[in-house]
Amino acid sequence: MSCKTAFFSLALDEVDRMTLHAIATSIEAAPSELLGVAGTGFSATPYEKLHLTFVFCGEQLSRLPRERLTAMYHDIRVVTEAASLSLSGCRLTFQNLSLFPPGKNNLIVAHFDAPRTLRDLRQAVYALCLEAGVAVTGDDEWAAHVTLGKIKATRAQLGKVSLHNVATIAPELPDLLAQGIILLGAQPKQAGLSWDTAFAFGNVDEERSLNPSNWSGEDGDEGKPPPKVDGSVRGEAEENPEACTAAPASPHRFHLSKDLQRRMEAQKHSGRWANVRGIVETNDKIVSNKGFKLPDGGHQPVPDVPATIAIHCVSDPFSAQPTTTAEVVRFETTDVCVANTDTLSAALALGNACALNFANADVPGGRYRFNGRAQEEDLCRLLPQLYPSLETSGGYPIAPDTALVTPHLMAVRRPGTYELCTSLGECTVVTAAMPCGPIRPKSGWVGSEWEKTATLRIRAVLNAARQMGHPNLVLGAFGCGAYGNPPNLVAAIFREQLASPEFRGAFSKIVFAIIDPMGTGNIKPFQEQIQLIANYT
Repeated sequence: MSCKTAFFSLALDEVDRMTLHAIATSIEAAPSELLGVAGTGFSATPYEKLHLTFVFCGEQLSRLPRERLTAMYHDIRVVTEAASLSLSGCRLTFQNLSLFPPGKNNLIVAHFDAPRTLRDLRQAVYALCLEAGVAVTGDDEWAAHVTLGKIKATRAQLGKVSLHNVATIAPELPDLLAQGIILLGAQPKQAGLSWDTAFAFGNVDEERSLNPSNWSGEDGDEGKPPPKVDGSVRGEAEENPEACTAAPASPHRFHLSKDLQRRMEAQKHSGRWANVRGIVETNDKIVSNKGFKLPDGGHQPVPDVPATIAIHCVSDPFSAQPTTTAEVVRFETTDVCVANTDTLSAALALGNACALNFANADVPGGRYRFNGRAQEEDLCRLLPQLYPSLETSGGYPIAPDTALVTPHLMAVRRPGTYELCTSLGECTVVTAAMPCGPIRPKSGWVGSEWEKTATLRIRAVLNAARQMGHPNLVLGAFGCGAYGNPPNLVAAIFREQLASPEFRGAFSKIVFAIIDPMGTGNIKPFQEQIQLIANYT
């Protein structure tokens, strides 16, 4: 009898194997009954991402109690961050969590930057399907996914969430926890492929495995797919709850660095800041002409305006309950200081840095085009690509749980004088907004709606900065100028969030850049609050 199941294998290099095995191992040790599905993106975007989809069969997640959803989010972070830490030279960069699809909301998706080899794997799968006559009309008409870890669902349950006939692991690969590749989405009828289509991983002969003629065969042939199970595949964590505990984190400490402070303040502009008239028009020409003429007759090219992307932050699913997850440490020591300098000078002095833009939530660039003198307007003057990127981003108004990220911005004006010059370097800017003109509640700021909103906005900033992967971060008196937010409490929220398991150890150096020539403004309350971070162990 002819086998109706199309089957082939793909050779994985060691990086692929390491990536998939690390994720699958973490899923096996997860507290929740998670089904992980790895792929690359639900919708066509200019940024190809790896994602893990966690399936909770039969659940409409948006209808669950907040406590239950919070626990699910927490368990997923345990899994994904533990997987990332266990990799060597192939670290996954966590992006965000989201519910999917709209309306149904029965999947939780964790997004990552995709390693090149996994993108190549997806392309290889697509190429094979096209050879077999499958008309892939869009990136996500249907997609190849890798099923990982323990499956705690019956076939009927999987059918409810459109995951059909999940393949089990090939018997000859017992050391790899990946379950196989499934097809998710519209059934590709053109090639006669059924939902039984399964793919196994292995170091097989590439010529044979990538040959469409080997996709089907008689029962008992080499092309026969691995056996399927109707029950569940259960890991050690289910039988032994103690196995669910994450591995201990590497030790981390915060170091208040006077040397870092002196280095930052040595780079600042001394004296009065120059007149800003005419800079907007000149910057427009620089962007339009993709460069400008230097005083010595040379030419400074300026790249195309980079795209600004919006990064969303899950609404504080972790702080409401104690966590047993280990701290996710990228750097064992984080140097921190509060420095009397401007944002861009600090970012350029640090190098490879992400800098916070204290933004107007509704108007791109704030009053930049009207010669405003606040921090956001100054960044737009010094980084000519920033304003046009924000203006065309479609990210306004900026939601409280969102930060806009603009990478690869070239600095071609000197802070303070605004003199055009050869490139001073690049930085990434994270644009976010604080509440404007908050009124102190009668019961005080602590525990108020203001505190909840301010915390979410600060978490959105730190989440976006961490995802961009820069080791260094420039913050400041966020919303404490014209917007009137209390500096001591804003600084305290920054301190608490930076020391939380979610962000602790995410950065090598953190500078709070605050211009305060007389020392009577925001710099003192920030110094008082941030110095306490050294007490966190």
